[in-house]
Amino acid sequence: MAELIEIAGRLEGLHLFSDRASGLRAVIAVHDTRRGPPRGGTRLRAYPSLAEAADDAARLAQGMSYKFAVHGIPYGGGKGVILQDAAGASDRDLLEERLRAYGRCLERLGGHFATGPDYGITSREVDVIREVTQLAIGEHGSQAGPATAAGVRVCLEAGFARLGLELAGRRILVQGVGTVGGPLARQLLAADATVLISDPSPAGAALATELGLELVEPQDALRADVDALAPCATGQVFDAEAIANLRCRLIAGAANDQLVGGSAAAEALAAREVLYLPDFVVNGGAAVLLTARLERGSEPEVQIAEARIRATIAEVLRRADRGLTPYAAALELAEERLAQAV
Repeated sequence: MAELIEIAGRLEGLHLFSDRASGLRAVIAVHDTRRGPPRGGTRLRAYPSLAEAADDAARLAQGMSYKFAVHGIPYGGGKGVILQDAAGASDRDLLEERLRAYGRCLERLGGHFATGPDYGITSREVDVIREVTQLAIGEHGSQAGPATAAGVRVCLEAGFARLGLELAGRRILVQGVGTVGGPLARQLLAADATVLISDPSPAGAALATELGLELVEPQDALRADVDALAPCATGQVFDAEAIANLRCRLIAGAANDQLVGGSAAAEALAAREVLYLPDFVVNGGAAVLLTARLERGSEPEVQIAEARIRATIAEVLRRADRGLTPYAAALELAEERLAQAV
């Protein structure tokens, strides 16, 4: 209980839900609503404890607040987590019962938090949640994955330019080739980069075969001899050991919450002369696209997201010229925009 109280102290709201009939256990964290109502994806994964699930939700909700703020999007940060277990993983009917129960939990918050896909949650799961609530937003007809991938590509271009290099001809490893990593690999190939991928799923092997790409074993991904890493799977990947073994010069990827230790990890990367571009800047393409769609009432072009990400990363790197890491510069920009919303 003490852990949960400490976690709640970093947030505007921490909501714990359970459903006896289905066995659902879920957490919704709301970090900051100064810019607008909270939005953020819901993830489905196994956690050792409820406290660790809540801590993950809290960190991810904070990342959403910063993502919306740096890109000038009028939402606050939130995140949902559904705790997975062996029963839910093996029984689709049971999982769907839990998803409907989760939808009812969203309704109990009175429309305060709206959510969408994240790790472990695809449009298929969102469709089930939408049977009981309209507070889950799917990806029907959208270009969320390609838009996020375009933002990553733009940031890789900006990062290489800062290093005095061009994207074309660079060796880039994409870690995770799901809805973002797959389109990213294709976009990088189209830009004449040399692409390697790492993904233990059948989709990874299939994409490597289709595109003729080198497939790197997961345990070797973070120490691959490449120009850049684009982590597009789970977060919390760059701890002290991983940083010490890096052989790349640039990191820019779509995975949320990549740094173990936040600012200290960013400083450690800078000390190793690795340019780290903050995930909450790099992965904002889908959020920008959704906002543009709501404003226009129609599906906007991916180029809208690409242009916004390009402008934001340029501002972050401009601020970094004052001797800040890009991570610190992005936090500064986010906090300024949150304060302006009061």
